[in-house]
Amino acid sequence: MDDILEKRELEKQHQFTGAIPKKINAEEVKSYVARYLYLPLTDQEFADIGTGFCLRWNYSFGQTLDGNDIKKAADQYLISIESPMDRGKMKKVVDLILEYLEEIGEWS
Repeated sequence: MDDILEKRELEKQHQFTGAIPKKINAEEVKSYVARYLYLPLTDQEFADIGTGFCLRWNYSFGQTLDGNDIKKAADQYLISIESPMDRGKMKKVVDLILEYLEEIGEWS
């Protein structure tokens, strides 16, 4: 079912822009964040931030979006799951994810 939804989303994006977006490898993102983050980060923390990030990222195609929008979405997700995670750490992780996306040409 997820494959069908993902395919439909890619087709929708292709129709809108004429280009198919690159598939983002979660392990590459995680490795990038781990390399540049100066704070300890558990797998669960990364997964929770990533979920909040993706919820906003995946539903913002064709919209003007800045890093603060994504940080707010990640924060709201962490609140919804009652995560006590340090929000400064969350913001730094989001910044690093965006930096990675900029390096691969998916964010500017």
